[in-house]
Amino acid sequence: MRGLGNIHNIAFGMMPGTDTRILYKNDIILYDNIGRPLGETMNDEVNAFIGADMPKRIDFTVIVLCIRGGIEVECNLRIHTVKAGSALVLVPGTIADNVILEPESEFAVLAVQNKDLAPDFSFYGGLFSAKNFSSTVQLDLQEDTVVMAVESYLLLRKTLEKFGDATPEVLVKAHIMVLSSIAAVDAEVSLRKKEKVSQREMILKEFLNQVERRHREHRDVAWYAQKTGLSPKYLAKVIMAESGKRPTDWIRDYVILDAKSLIKSGRQTIGELCRTMNFNTQAQFNKYFKDATGMTPLEYRKS
Repeated sequence: MRGLGNIHNIAFGMMPGTDTRILYKNDIILYDNIGRPLGETMNDEVNAFIGADMPKRIDFTVIVLCIRGGIEVECNLRIHTVKAGSALVLVPGTIADNVILEPESEFAVLAVQNKDLAPDFSFYGGLFSAKNFSSTVQLDLQEDTVVMAVESYLLLRKTLEKFGDATPEVLVKAHIMVLSSIAAVDAEVSLRKKEKVSQREMILKEFLNQVERRHREHRDVAWYAQKTGLSPKYLAKVIMAESGKRPTDWIRDYVILDAKSLIKSGRQTIGELCRTMNFNTQAQFNKYFKDATGMTPLEYRKS
């Protein structure tokens, strides 16, 4: 991990903008290099976008489909290696850091700002119910499914190239649903075929998922132990063995990462932010933040 430096929000309009980008009603952006080499201009543009001022909080839904090569990205303190045949779903609020784009990579990106048009996985049930997409999800796809997904993406791109903003939203939504359906159904089948992960791996995954969702309300290891049905001592032993970090460190790092993004956004006063993060007093929040970072929230905002 590169460290928790300054965090900036990625607004929808900040997505890379070249001739390869297609914008629909300021609601959807399609960005890819399918069938074209990752040219110098595009490579510089992508690296400038993803590499500057990291970490960054993403305020919209993003689906990245890797067709060739690979992308490594750290999302919410977890590293995802997206190789050819994998897709990454980033939900609003994801904090991305330390992105590495392999040479000769071929990829397609679908960014959706309008919640009514965003992919909806809730009706699939199974492994990919709506609750599973409260955080970043990686989907590993079979080769023939990747071909189908690319064809579906290209059909959406051609439709928007031809009709632009005149394209009915219901048609755009249908294209996105087909694309997401192909990915979700195939990924679910693939996951069910895989060997079962160890119990300890499952404990770590569930713990991190809970911390990612509930760190604003709960900073006590005992609460997470209760959620997993384990004693705090045993949970700490498993998390340390599987991740090399103590549960308290994971909780602190999530709290600080979230707090930094809110501080740098400038949308709240420190007092308001303190209440958002569920600290009893501003003094308590200041101490917690300074113990972790070496500076007060106000000093961090001015840095």
